[in-house]
Amino acid sequence: MEYNERIKQLRIQKNITQQQLADEIGVSRQSVVRWENGLSVPSMYYAQRLAEYFGITVTGLMTGFDDLPKVAKPDSDMRVKRGTSTIRFCLTAFLIVVVYALIINVIQVVSYSNVQAGNDSVTVRSVFAMINAIIDGLAVVAMAVALAMWISRLVVWLSASDDRFTWYGIYKKWMVGLAAWLVNMLTVVLLICMYIMPIVFLYAMAAVIAIPIYCIIDFALKKALSDRMIVAGNKTLKIINSIFCAIISCGVVALIAWIVYAVATFRPTYGLEVAFAVLYFCIAAVVVIISYIITRLILHRVTTRHMNYDAQK
Repeated sequence: MEYNERIKQLRIQKNITQQQLADEIGVSRQSVVRWENGLSVPSMYYAQRLAEYFGITVTGLMTGFDDLPKVAKPDSDMRVKRGTSTIRFCLTAFLIVVVYALIINVIQVVSYSNVQAGNDSVTVRSVFAMINAIIDGLAVVAMAVALAMWISRLVVWLSASDDRFTWYGIYKKWMVGLAAWLVNMLTVVLLICMYIMPIVFLYAMAAVIAIPIYCIIDFALKKALSDRMIVAGNKTLKIINSIFCAIISCGVVALIAWIVYAVATFRPTYGLEVAFAVLYFCIAAVVVIISYIITRLILHRVTTRHMNYDAQK
């Protein structure tokens, strides 16, 4: 196997494009294309950069006398472990909210029953208020502890690898966990402020509030970690995703506003109006999602053809 075939094989094993490899070692994509086609030979400096990036010696890269790296692909077991840990963290945040809501409902039922039984007094109300405050505090602390444990796990993952693609994968999992935590934490806050509201309604409100917070944090982190965010993004895909999120967010806001208006007016037909609002929202959401999927498929096909064309050059 010639040096050009080894470079191409190592790049494919890394699951990166020619442009990404060029960005890593500081050359143009045309240089990588010429190396892989055998039209030119990397200088000693760039041969060293390539060898360091692929985890082999320069001799192994250029002559093939050394074995290829034992692990050129990402550790699949570790990726599964990270994914499982992310799911576990999201479920933990959700369960904290559900358990908290159930406890609050039980306290409200007991308090209401106590009033109906004629045992209401300032002392009893103070006791129930103190219990509510304790439960509220415990819920917030539980969410904070869950986030702290999640961050400590992330620190362990990040310190275990210097590979920038691994860092980017961990970052994406972190943002998934952060989105789930934000929505659940905001739901806890809304529950504290409005005990009587249905939890599903509060989740919808929390999701709408969390979207701009999430985008701000994502923007700030990417700016702060710009040296780690080396995986090339697709600008068209980012625009499509932003438009999709904006449309869905506007739909959720409109639905919540409609439900609040219908419930606040206390008209006899408000239940029917809410049902129609939910139905219209579901139909609109299905149309938007189908359009989004079709757009993504078209973009994927075009991008794949473009990458294949570049690889054949």
